[in-house]
Amino acid sequence: MISKKSFIMFLFLSLILFGCEVLTKDSYDFYKDVETTDLSSENINSVHIGSSENEIIEKFGVPQKEDQDDSFKNISYENNGLLFLLKNNKLIEYRINNSNYSTNKGIKVGDNKQKVIEKYGKNYYTKKEDRTYSAIGYFDKVKKLHIEFGLSKGKVTFINVVDMR
Repeated sequence: MISKKSFIMFLFLSLILFGCEVLTKDSYDFYKDVETTDLSSENINSVHIGSSENEIIEKFGVPQKEDQDDSFKNISYENNGLLFLLKNNKLIEYRINNSNYSTNKGIKVGDNKQKVIEKYGKNYYTKKEDRTYSAIGYFDKVKKLHIEFGLSKGKVTFINVVDMR
């Protein structure tokens, strides 16, 4: 029979060896905890959630990389720091990885966390992944949109906009 002390020591060592992944929350775990934020105007050069592949190509040109998997397609503009994910030819997620583009409210990679909060408000969640990476995010519960700002040392490192439907 394992003693309580041995079990606690085993659990502690397991967390150290395998990381605290089981304790890490997914962004959607915070959905019920935060109030809605209007994200209906989010776009990047007039490309928004629901846009078609043709609309993306019209705005950004021929992609540098494309990957197709069943009904999903990744379109990448690596030099511009842009990634688009389509499902059945409709944009369901995009990611901004450099400061050439901004959100509808003017946030771009390199801005600080405080500026994000000033522009998007206080109805956000905070997610901490490890010592160097965290994120804050907002949900539009009416339009079913989600925006997340990856942070490192208090600065935005990426922006992700997702269709939650």
